[in-house]
This record gives sequence, structure tokens and C-alpha cells, in this order.
Amino acid sequence: MDLYKNRNVEGYSYVLIKNHLLENEETFRNFFRVNRRQFQYVLSCIGTIIEKPSCRRIKKPISADEKLYVTLR
Repeated sequence: MDLYKNRNVEGYSYVLIKNHLLENEETFRNFFRVNRRQFQYVLSCIGTIIEKPSCRRIKKPISADEKLYVTLR
């Protein structure tokens, strides 16, 4: 499972979204087809439903915002 160890610094969410898309509202909108305010609204509505708690097998599960990023893309 070495593939998932570095997802916090090398993964889709970290590299593309946090380093590039969050800096520019227009780029974010073009990439996800929603603006950041709409994204936050959808996340507030479904975040608790799609979020999984950590457990012994999965110490740091994929966050709700990362799941929504992937879904919208």
C-alpha cells in the first residue's frame, strides 16, 4: 500500500487543487463547473454523509471535499 502513503503531498487534491485551482476563481469554475461558494454549499449539504471515520485499516480516509472534487470532475 505504498501508493497511498504520499497522497497528502503528491495526490490530486494537494498538487492540482490546493496549489493551482484554489488560487484562481475562474480556473476553479472552469475545472469543476461550479464556483467555490457553490462547492462549499454542496459540501455543507452532503459532507457528513460522504465522510468516513478513520479506523484501524484506514488511518486517514479520503476527506469529504476530496471526494466531492473527484465527483464533480
